[in-house]
Amino acid sequence: WPGLTDGYYCLYADLNRDDNGTLMWLDYDSICFQIGGGNGTSGNIFTWADSYNYSSGATVNASITSTDLTYNDSYVIEWELEYGNGTSVDYGNFSWTAYYINSTENLTWSILADGHYCLHADLNEDHGSGAMIWLDYDYTCFQVGNASNGTGNGTVENIYTSIDDYYHASGSSVNASITSTDL
Repeated sequence: WPGLTDGYYCLYADLNRDDNGTLMWLDYDSICFQIGGGNGTSGNIFTWADSYNYSSGATVNASITSTDLTYNDSYVIEWELEYGNGTSVDYGNFSWTAYYINSTENLTWSILADGHYCLHADLNEDHGSGAMIWLDYDYTCFQVGNASNGTGNGTVENIYTSIDDYYHASGSSVNASITSTDL
């Protein structure tokens, strides 16, 4: 997409099978990206898990990376892991003073029930006494157990979304692809 205005965008894709005029939902994927600098300040955040689909009982490793930080400024990441129905499963925060322009925080969950989860994270600049300025937001989703393609519907078809980069400078073009497999 050429010429998108500065902001946060997400591409959502559903894979469906047409069974004689009746659509059967098979799989879902999404990916988000940012054009420009969030709210006009420095600081960007990216979340990801080491896989999109986990077997039942598997350990899930996730990372939250902050970029374009200002040296010696204080930052806070507020994060939450939500189950597919919106129920909060886990939450917390990371606070630090930037001594580098990037920082990565890691999370691990080891006994999640089968289902769909999303990790949400906000990056804030901390000005002390509770005065924070929001900088950026990101999320990533994953499935634990419940079917060969992780959706719980018992099918093997999958859909994947991808982009050429998670952060794009103002005015740049974004290239995206949607791939369906095991059809």
